[in-house]
Amino acid sequence: MAKASNQESHKLPFDNSPYIIPLYKPKGISSFDCIRLLKKDIFTLLGKGKGRRKLKIGHFGTLDPFAEGLLLVGTGKALKLMQLFQLEMTKTYKALGSLKFSTDTGDCDGKILKNSVDKFPSSSEIENNMVGFRGDYLQSPPYFSAVKHEGRPLYEWAREGVFIDKDPVKRHIYSISFEGLVNDQVSFSAEVSSGTYIRGLWVDIAKSLGLEGHLVELKRSKWGSVTLEYAYRHELGDLQGLKDALKRPHELFALPHLSLGKDLAKCFVQGQFIRLMGSNSQLPNELKNLDKDWAVSGNKGWVFDASNELLGLGEIKKYGIKGESGPILKVSISLN
Repeated sequence: MAKASNQESHKLPFDNSPYIIPLYKPKGISSFDCIRLLKKDIFTLLGKGKGRRKLKIGHFGTLDPFAEGLLLVGTGKALKLMQLFQLEMTKTYKALGSLKFSTDTGDCDGKILKNSVDKFPSSSEIENNMVGFRGDYLQSPPYFSAVKHEGRPLYEWAREGVFIDKDPVKRHIYSISFEGLVNDQVSFSAEVSSGTYIRGLWVDIAKSLGLEGHLVELKRSKWGSVTLEYAYRHELGDLQGLKDALKRPHELFALPHLSLGKDLAKCFVQGQFIRLMGSNSQLPNELKNLDKDWAVSGNKGWVFDASNELLGLGEIKKYGIKGESGPILKVSISLN
């Protein structure tokens, strides 16, 4: 597809609306490289803006250079959803781990630290051991990670030969499945809470077997309800493909929907509370039990105005206002 000329791109309006791109990240490049390669085409489509209104582009969670798979890239106001994606959405991975030796990075790009013994466990021993990691799990951040210490990422310290041991953090392993053993290499898949390092998980699994380990391959196959199958594979100048890949947050992540009339929409974006029940309820009768419908989603949902424009993420709180005990709707993240 022909590229838009610079003159044409300058005529395009600046679009700061929330967009998310489910992007495929190939092996061998960093997540930042993916953003850098996308920028030119995104600016052509949405406009670049100036100064404080310059269009912002970022990813919601990095993938190591040796890894591949689903990377979520946000533009404009979608970046306000960073915390939602990081804290409340699970991630699913397919991985290949070695039990032959450990590395300082926990993956195939690092320097060898220790070799394992020659005798390796059976498939059933590995599978049974993995089962014990399901549920809550305390994980120490890898030395080569973006976790901060005194304002600097741990990987910067590690590159200088300073290895910082951070306190373990509680993560959750929703599922982990053994898929095969060939020589010293184990294939497995896992669905985990956000913030879980799969290379760290594999190193811990190897240690629990009395062995050393590192990850050979890693692929992020799912994030929340978004699967790798629908990820966009970027080619420079493919403006139509990129345009088709731009999604609104509610198109990717299914949450309850609520449309508000003009007056209530204005209250919502201004941060005012909206009463849901009782004699002073501000919603129509059929919506007074809204809190029951939203309970399955952690009391969060997408809120729109009457013209179906996304206003933001709403949240139902159980405390009352001015002596009332009923639930209220408030803005959690404004995207308007």
